[in-house]
Amino acid sequence: MQIKIIGPSMGPTLPEGSVHDVNLTDQFGLGDIIVFPDPKDSSRLLVKRLLRSEDKGLFVIGDNVRNSRDSRHFGLIDPASVIGKIEICRFPKFVNSTSTK
Repeated sequence: MQIKIIGPSMGPTLPEGSVHDVNLTDQFGLGDIIVFPDPKDSSRLLVKRLLRSEDKGLFVIGDNVRNSRDSRHFGLIDPASVIGKIEICRFPKFVNSTSTK
């Protein structure tokens, strides 16, 4: 599965418009970037970083905290709702900016 980032909430880690492979797994840990249905609109998927695991659920947050709607707004998410985690950036292709002379 692939997902396109729409919005600034995960920038600069996952820039808006970038496309990423999602590993469809229930194996994820703290610090992983996970994909799950929006708790307020299940027709949309959200991409956030897993910050903390608690008895009652997972606390997720966007890397761009000033421009993110996350667990600070909608609360903890159910671990069973996680679809997978971001693995690979497909687009844009990032180029190493170092050069040799």
